[in-house]
Amino acid sequence: MKEHESKKECIKNLLIIGKILYWTGALKLIPNNSTYCNKKRFGTRFRAFHPLSWLMILLTLVLNGFNKENFKDIKKEIVKW
Repeated sequence: MKEHESKKECIKNLLIIGKILYWTGALKLIPNNSTYCNKKRFGTRFRAFHPLSWLMILLTLVLNGFNKENFKDIKKEIVKW
């Protein structure tokens, strides 16, 4: 059975913007089933009720365009809390 990496290891591997969003509470780490180096990884999701999350979602829409696929992708990346 494969072990999950620790949250500390996951945060260490994030980019600086990801670390800032995690520290402010805009990102949530969710256990994921994907593996890397025989360890299960954590996925990141935006918290729906956090102001910085909405700023990042708006930035994503501006950079990638306002189309149906982007809205579906963003919907998958949001958790309520």
